[in-house]
Amino acid sequence: EGGQPLEDIPGLSYKKDGQALHNPNRPLEDINNFLPMPYHLIDVEKVLARNDEFGTRVMNYISSYGCLYKCAFCAEWGVHDRKWSGLSAHRMADDFERLVKDYNVDFISVNDTQFCLYKDRVRELCEELIKRKLNLKWGGVNGNVRQLLKWEDEMWELLVKSGCRSMPVGAESGFPEALRFMNKAITREETLRFVEKAEKYDMKILVSLMMGLPWDPDYTKTRKLIDEEIRLNMDLADKI
Repeated sequence: EGGQPLEDIPGLSYKKDGQALHNPNRPLEDINNFLPMPYHLIDVEKVLARNDEFGTRVMNYISSYGCLYKCAFCAEWGVHDRKWSGLSAHRMADDFERLVKDYNVDFISVNDTQFCLYKDRVRELCEELIKRKLNLKWGGVNGNVRQLLKWEDEMWELLVKSGCRSMPVGAESGFPEALRFMNKAITREETLRFVEKAEKYDMKILVSLMMGLPWDPDYTKTRKLIDEEIRLNMDLADKI
């Protein structure tokens, strides 16, 4: 618009004289530098959902972007170069309080790719929510099974006390060879231990599994491995 050269714009790809050119990536911006979501610009009633298990006025919410892991099936680490940025606990608590007081939200579904990356951040949010007495349930907090298994009982108790009710995790496969193939940093045994921990605290978990990986150009080899994927995935699902 200002007539300045395109070469000076980070993150831009463009064509010049028929050739595709790619400028250096734009640095990841600290998400705390962004303004709060302008909910007043929309009709909030139209975007509220209902969840008969947790609430009748459910709002989706995202507190971070990026991921430090490198699962082979996921684009997140490639898009953000294995970097992550998350809102501070106080900023999240302010958002939650605003949604409760201004829009009567009773459940917040957190849709981050990786919410539970830093335990101290989650702990501080829980403490803020308890202190503010919002009478709010929240959940959908994604995390890595191996990392969550390291959280002490006291941390799980704090989650529940603050109103956290659900946690999706990627088990991805019951086939150890598939976990290695997709570069997933967990084992099926860790998934089962996590399920036991979540059950102890009555935390609803949503476990994702996938099958049909692109094993080999040879159809016969791939068909055999996919059959094993299906068998072991169903076995893991039964145990869960």
